[in-house]
Amino acid sequence: MASPVLPYWTLLPYWTLLPCWTRLPLGTLSLADSSFQLGSRRSSACKPIPSTLTLCHDVGYKEMRLPNLLGHGTMREAQQQSGPWAPLVSKGCHRDTQRFLCSLFAPVCLPELAEPVRPCRRFCEAVRDGCGPVMSAFGFPWPHVFNCSLFPGDTRLCVPASAAEPLSHEGSRLVAEATICDACNLGDDGEKVIRSSYCKTHFAFSFKLGESSVVGEDRRVVASGRIKVLLRRGAFTPQGAVAQGTLWLPQGRSCTCEPLERPFLGPLVGLGSIDGDRPVFAALMKWTGAERKIKKFLRGLQRTKCSH
Repeated sequence: MASPVLPYWTLLPYWTLLPCWTRLPLGTLSLADSSFQLGSRRSSACKPIPSTLTLCHDVGYKEMRLPNLLGHGTMREAQQQSGPWAPLVSKGCHRDTQRFLCSLFAPVCLPELAEPVRPCRRFCEAVRDGCGPVMSAFGFPWPHVFNCSLFPGDTRLCVPASAAEPLSHEGSRLVAEATICDACNLGDDGEKVIRSSYCKTHFAFSFKLGESSVVGEDRRVVASGRIKVLLRRGAFTPQGAVAQGTLWLPQGRSCTCEPLERPFLGPLVGLGSIDGDRPVFAALMKWTGAERKIKKFLRGLQRTKCSH
């Protein structure tokens, strides 16, 4: 028989350690054993959540436990692996998407416990039911490491959904109504589109995605490592503007860009221009061929004769 949910006052010793966890109302936690851990069995420690962990630095608590529930043993690894998930939060497929993802990538640290607190099973199922169709629309299934059956029931110590009701929109409906960003709507003719549009832009580039996040109405894209840039002859490009490793997609908040929606280990290739002092991309595609052929593709662009 499942143990009853304990009154909230029995959890006050834990609650006093979380003055900033304002999204988790008293009375919603329940007790369980803490013997299960999804990730590593290495000894864990509490670490401050840095501002560079973009997905979770404003989630509502200040310290996380490493290794996390996905087995990431260092802050650098957690940052790299969590960054590409930020676009899913902006989709609005569930009100608590960020809360759920951060419960795995940056689990809250309760010093009284030896291991991270896991998300509740029903919480996982709610986010999965809302966001699974969105991911499937872009060809990505719900990850096996997010298997909801591995998480505890609500009668155990776990992170529940917030008190607010989840959004009523179904994930599949959100996808159907979403607008694809023009810069990302190249289809199967990506290389051809980039060749034909090269003379209308300032530079071509290739890079691997580090993270993508919404800033105001725009989308900020940060490369993992350096951006390889081919400056178009005769085009004015402020020195160092692109080499900073950041590109922008104007009005990227209100449209979808499939190459940025999920972790993609391969390189991205595209075209960009300078808008004021910001490098913005005008075309973007996943490079699914051999990575060594990117240089050949960029050299081919460089031989393109553009009229003034």
